Amino acid sequence: MLTSPSNSGNAFRAALRLGTIYIVMALSVMPLHAQTDEATGSGAEADASPGAESSEAAAGPSGFERFAARQKGLRALADGIYDSAARFFQEYRTAVGTREPDLTDATMLLVETQLRAGRPADAQKALNIYSRLSAGVDDPYYREGILYWRSAVHLALDQPEAAAEIAQRVVESAETPHWKAKALLVLGDAHATLAHWEAAQEAFSRFLDNYPQDPDVLHARMALLEGFIANREYERAQAILDDIAEQHGETIDTRVTLYRVTLYALTGNVSESVRLYRTIESQRPEKPDPDWWLTASTLLNKLVEKEQYNDALDIVSQALVLAPTAPDRKQLRLQQADMLLKLDRFEPAIQALEQFKNDYPDASEVIPVEFRLAQLLREEKKLTAAANYFGNVAEAERASPSMRYQAALRRAWCFMDAEHYDDATQAFSKAAKLGTSNEEVATAYFLAAEAAYRVGNYTNAAMLYQTVADEYSGTSYAEKARFRQAESRAQANLYSDAALVFKQFLEEYPESDERDEALLQRGIALKNSGSFEDAVDLLSTFATEYPDNPKVPRALMEAFAAAKATGNVETTLTFLTRLIDNYPESDLIPYALYQRIHVHFLHGHFAAALTDSDRFLKDYARLPTAADVMLWLGDYYANVGNHVTAEQNYMKVVSSHPDLPQAQTALFEAAMSAYSREDYSRVELLLTQLTKQYSENAVTNVHARAEMLYGDTLSQQSQYRSALEHFQKAEELAKEGRLFDAAKGRAGDMLYSLAATDGQTEEERVKLLKQAEETFAELVSGDDVAADLREIAQYRLAKTLEKQGNIDAATDAYLSIVYEYDIDLGNGKVRDWYYFARSGYDAARLLVMAEDYEDAARVYERLAEAGIPTAKDALEKARQIRQRTSK
Repeated sequence: MLTSPSNSGNAFRAALRLGTIYIVMALSVMPLHAQTDEATGSGAEADASPGAESSEAAAGPSGFERFAARQKGLRALADGIYDSAARFFQEYRTAVGTREPDLTDATMLLVETQLRAGRPADAQKALNIYSRLSAGVDDPYYREGILYWRSAVHLALDQPEAAAEIAQRVVESAETPHWKAKALLVLGDAHATLAHWEAAQEAFSRFLDNYPQDPDVLHARMALLEGFIANREYERAQAILDDIAEQHGETIDTRVTLYRVTLYALTGNVSESVRLYRTIESQRPEKPDPDWWLTASTLLNKLVEKEQYNDALDIVSQALVLAPTAPDRKQLRLQQADMLLKLDRFEPAIQALEQFKNDYPDASEVIPVEFRLAQLLREEKKLTAAANYFGNVAEAERASPSMRYQAALRRAWCFMDAEHYDDATQAFSKAAKLGTSNEEVATAYFLAAEAAYRVGNYTNAAMLYQTVADEYSGTSYAEKARFRQAESRAQANLYSDAALVFKQFLEEYPESDERDEALLQRGIALKNSGSFEDAVDLLSTFATEYPDNPKVPRALMEAFAAAKATGNVETTLTFLTRLIDNYPESDLIPYALYQRIHVHFLHGHFAAALTDSDRFLKDYARLPTAADVMLWLGDYYANVGNHVTAEQNYMKVVSSHPDLPQAQTALFEAAMSAYSREDYSRVELLLTQLTKQYSENAVTNVHARAEMLYGDTLSQQSQYRSALEHFQKAEELAKEGRLFDAAKGRAGDMLYSLAATDGQTEEERVKLLKQAEETFAELVSGDDVAADLREIAQYRLAKTLEKQGNIDAATDAYLSIVYEYDIDLGNGKVRDWYYFARSGYDAARLLVMAEDYEDAARVYERLAEAGIPTAKDALEKARQIRQRTSK
């Protein structure tokens, strides 16, 4: 809240008013013709009544006018030229030396001048010099006068106790009514400054009772008014304000209105107070003024109390000019920002607080201002600036430990809000070092771990969680930190570590509400670490101990995965069936049924697989996984030779889930089913649909296989040239790998077949065979070509060489296949014998044609020794050759 005018301000104002006394008296002893209007009225506030003036003249000594410096000083003082007046009075005092009462007279004039100039310390120096020079004065007027000025100087120096003590002596012992009256005013002001309101009221009331015609009666009445207001005696304040208006209204109309504004505000009539204030606000001074300050600050406080912030903001801008002290202005600036906040005017509020910080960098309020400013900036999502201000508070040693910690914590939250989690981790860790209790430290470290977890730095997160769990086990975060430590290890794929930490959690917190979750997560960690049997046991235990836990279906699925890894089909199916039968409302039912279908198909449980498939497609045909089930059904019927039903299931994928990648696979498999039925027109129709329907989002591998199938379909119809184009297209799509090599091999086959067809010129035939040779040779020499494809290419190369009449090279190529198979067999590598046998027979055939019978027989014998299905036939051919050559 804003304060009322400061006591020091009232005391200084009182001292200046009391200063009018002596100038009136001093001028009264001047020759009458010298007392012009200007001399008595300019800057001296000397509006004493004639009666008082003549009284002071009678009391004053004669002969002072002979001192020219005194006369000049009086005129300078009347004109408000205080520096010159002080020099003239100093000259006057020097001239009189220690002669009394001249020394006292000069000192009194010099003290008054310094007070009027606002230099009470210089006035005190003048009195100190006087004390050293003067041996005392007998005249009561001067003795009492100098004592009065001592009290006035103490009051101006904000020493109200000393002022009251001296003024009380004057009041009690003074023979001169003039000084007794003025001392009563000092006494009243001193007690008011000390908040001794009853004593102040007594002094002002005594003054008004005994000196009703004194020029300072208005001061006494105003002082009483302020006192009544300060003590909430509003009826008495209103009464004396009416009296002031009646007695002094012509000269102080604005001041009377100011106090009426104040009283209206204090008595709750804020709207009338504002209305009346508006009638005089244009007259407000552009510098500090205690009367205006009292009114503006009172009205402001009431407006704030009534939450009339818009009017209050208007008043506060005026009060900033009127406030008498820097602390008052600081308080106003803070209140201005607070009101802007209450009106949700965040930008101006931020600007106001930033300006306060710049204007008062060393003020004690800067710390809470920076803290509030940071909060505002964070609310406005200006997170970087907010973090900077919170950082300033956190690092400020003059801030309280609690505020430093809170600031550091909020700085870290700014980074969290900005999703700068690495910075947040460091900031929370830094905040932990400012914590004043284990709970605060644990909180900060836990939040640092959370930030690290969010950014995926699971190793660091686990270490921070462990710090909380190990070092601050007595805090509210310890249990959760241990659990999160285990989760972090799991997220870091350190599953064995995660399983151990979950076990530690279960041992440390056996009654934890998270016990069931810890059991589940430990089971999952064991599964992921490869401890499948332990995982099966633990997950089964979880499902048994917590049958009503909503995560039991997940536990059963995890147990299924672990059992599947052990190869125990029966246990695998048990977990799936347990989930399907006991938790029909679970969201995992479709997935569990899907997995059971897959297991049944994999292990030949075809009747069960078909039953589950029908159930799945009845209830979940719209799910993406239904496409897989339809594909499996198609594969099943294709494998049992029911290619029509197979195609029907494949086409269900295309019609039900056309946008899934499986639809393209299904179209290809449907075409394969047609191919198996030798329905080549159907094959071409389906493959054309695949190419056109999925031209923009083609699954490359599927389309490459489709081109292969299209080529095979055309080759079956002896359309080798068209088939060649499709095989080359397959090469282009596949780019590399097995499919690429297979397509290249089939392209070579088409080149070979084209060379063997009628209608080719000899030149074309030679060219085609050469291209075929180059194609097969490229595959044979390829480093990454699969062994079976290389063997086929080697065989095709041999055939091509033979077709070109290069018998020796062809023979070597055939034998190369024979010996490679033989070498592999000797090394324990058993592979398909088909091309081994064909190559052996072809090699032997060429050797017989070349009449190299002995070598031919040996080739047949090697085939027989290999133990292949045609071994008996090969041995017979060898025997026939040897028998023929032996004749």
